[in-house]
Amino acid sequence: MPFRPALCSFLFCCGLPLFGGGGQAPPRLSDVKPTLEELFQIHIECHRLEPALLRRSLLLLLEQFDPEKIYLLQDEVEEFLSLSEKSALEAVRAYNKGEFPLYAALYKVICRSIERARLWRGELEREFVVREEAGLPAYGQSYAEFALDLAELKGRLKQHLHALCAFEQSQCTGMVWNLEMRQKLTRLVERKLARKEELYFPGGKMQEQALAVHMLKAVARSMDAHTAYYTPEEAFELRTLLEKQFEGLGLVLREGLDGVEIADLVAGGPAAESRQIERGDRLLRVNGIDVATMSYDRVLDLLQDGGKQVRLLLIREGRSQPHEVQLMRRKIVLKEERVQVSAIPFADGVLGVIALPSFYESSGLSAEADLKQALRMLHKSGKLYGCLLDMRENSGGFLGQAVKVAGLFISCGVVVVSEYAHNEVHYLRQLDGRKFYDGPLLLLTSRISASAAEIVAQALQDYGVALIAGDESTYGKGSIQYQTVTDPKASRFYKVTVGRYYTVSGRSTQIEGVQADLKLPTQYAPLRLGERYLLHSLPASKRDPVYQDPLRDVSGPEQRWLERNYLPRLQQQVMSWRVLLPSLRANSQQRLAQDKNYQAFLASIGLESSKNKNLEFGSNDLQQEQGLEILRDMALLAP
Repeated sequence: MPFRPALCSFLFCCGLPLFGGGGQAPPRLSDVKPTLEELFQIHIECHRLEPALLRRSLLLLLEQFDPEKIYLLQDEVEEFLSLSEKSALEAVRAYNKGEFPLYAALYKVICRSIERARLWRGELEREFVVREEAGLPAYGQSYAEFALDLAELKGRLKQHLHALCAFEQSQCTGMVWNLEMRQKLTRLVERKLARKEELYFPGGKMQEQALAVHMLKAVARSMDAHTAYYTPEEAFELRTLLEKQFEGLGLVLREGLDGVEIADLVAGGPAAESRQIERGDRLLRVNGIDVATMSYDRVLDLLQDGGKQVRLLLIREGRSQPHEVQLMRRKIVLKEERVQVSAIPFADGVLGVIALPSFYESSGLSAEADLKQALRMLHKSGKLYGCLLDMRENSGGFLGQAVKVAGLFISCGVVVVSEYAHNEVHYLRQLDGRKFYDGPLLLLTSRISASAAEIVAQALQDYGVALIAGDESTYGKGSIQYQTVTDPKASRFYKVTVGRYYTVSGRSTQIEGVQADLKLPTQYAPLRLGERYLLHSLPASKRDPVYQDPLRDVSGPEQRWLERNYLPRLQQQVMSWRVLLPSLRANSQQRLAQDKNYQAFLASIGLESSKNKNLEFGSNDLQQEQGLEILRDMALLAP
């Protein structure tokens, strides 16, 4: 079974899945227990629903529905937040029989709170339209506790509504907010709020599909920080992020005051290449159907169901006549989300800069293949004295791609040891024996470099073939997720934490992250980002080093082949950069102290004090500039 880590979400780009999966029926209550049992079967720690897990899931269901604490009262949720042991055991026994009375009771409370909020909003929105209020708050207030009474709750809702109206106003520059425009504004805000509520209360009534979806989401998320259940729509967005391609028109939409507008165009997509559509254009018709007054969701459905060729009628601000555009739906490859490479002149050759945004893989493209091509290009540009691999914005991807990417810089050896439930251990190795690059190598990381990015950084640091520069440590995600999102035969979409990974040193990045050899703080440095701040994260752990691969997971002909062809070519630890590190650090620290731009940047994020509060540090990539200086030192000092 290929265990692969999955990632986060992506913009809806008016696309269709490249394969089946977008048309699955929503789950029913009868699907809840079988789906959760699939997750329990392979989860690294949670193998059954127990009272502690059940309590977590109830809290998460409430948090997912009402994070701002503007819908529910404390006394409405108290019985679910303070569940007795007896009630918890009864709920577990009911679950084992495929019954969910406790969740159904909580769901009724949620639906009643939506009805109440909609009634109040009708009153508050009419008041807002008639009485123009100056100085609306630009953002809503967050609350740690639920409201104690109806008056307090209604006050919170009013403040939240005003904050949403203020935000939408800020998106419309130069607008005169007369009575008509305030009516449009409140209708827009109400549509957006109602669309979120429809996920829980579709059609203004309880439906078992909605309850099933949110039960699955809450229980899955309660298992650990990264296990999750996805709807087909969410799965499509996630698949697009992982595979860097999708089939569609290349339109990113938003709902505006007067209908659905074009928010952005995907580079390389049919819409962008037509040169007939611009940001801000408003949709009037789709395949001859009037959408000017249609709901946002209905417009998306029409675009998805419109067939290969889609006719759009659009109106542009400042023009009196609309224009029609015909687009052909096709596969779009997200080139801007792939490897980017540049060559910087140095001595009689070049220094290479490669940005690796994620570890993607799909039919015809992969991070490994793109990185190989980038290295070939750099070698053709001149003598390659050093390479900077930028993973500051890389939050992970496919585990297999991480192993292959790390393998480009070592000869042979263990890259990852993965440990699953029931003490099952796998060794993921570089077997090729060839290096695609063997020279000064600096990896740029940040606090949001995570998962597969941490595997590559930790493995190359362990072997000593690279140094790490960036924030003090990376994100700290050392767990492995199996996902069904990219499986064309999947009937349920989820990712589930199935194991922990360790690099060749036996270290795990869980909680602690990868420690930087040289500190180049990024804008993320002062933020509370990382696995340590997530609910229900797995604890950190260690294993024995495996620089001398024990081949414990193989036998027979495979073991004999590895003994002959693999073990003699194992990558040995390189110690030269460890020896040179004090000099490299001293040089870097001196440059940073003398760099007024960098010092101004550090002061702006609160890492350095400054009497001058108006310091300007420009728009240059300061970390990359300083990283290149370190790389120049490495090239000059290289043995």
